[in-house]
Amino acid sequence: MQKQVDAVQAFLAWRREQGRENALDQDLIAWRDHLTTVARLEQLSAVEGILADEFEAAGPGLVEKLRAVLS
Repeated sequence: MQKQVDAVQAFLAWRREQGRENALDQDLIAWRDHLTTVARLEQLSAVEGILADEFEAAGPGLVEKLRAVLS
């Protein structure tokens, strides 16, 4: 997903350099922002999965330690 964000960003920069900015750019900027959000959500999802695996592997001992720290 990050490659797509970078491609849109590079295209916008090229259009700006060429003096070709117009209403299309607003759509491209919105698309870039959407792709950036999706990429971040994918990263968060991956981190969530790793943490879930770690919690599961650690067993109840880790959960009790975290409860003690948070209380």
